[in-house]
Amino acid sequence: AVTEQLKNSLLELSHEKRASNLLVRHFSTQDDLGNAFRVLHAMKELGIPRDRETYRYLMFGCCKYSDVELGLYVMENMVADHVPDF
Repeated sequence: AVTEQLKNSLLELSHEKRASNLLVRHFSTQDDLGNAFRVLHAMKELGIPRDRETYRYLMFGCCKYSDVELGLYVMENMVADHVPDF
């Protein structure tokens, strides 16, 4: 239910280019990686482009908590989206 609400909100904000990235940044810097990754998955499902900015915020959260596995997952997504930043 929460993910569906998030997707609807992102659709409403789709005219704002950075809206999704700003949501990822907010959650990543507020130590809420679960919701940051929820936004990432919603972006994928909606076809909203992910760029280096998106992944930098996610990587920030992973590095802050030394979560190597999650960091590797972010890197895999970067490569899949053709926006490597390492």
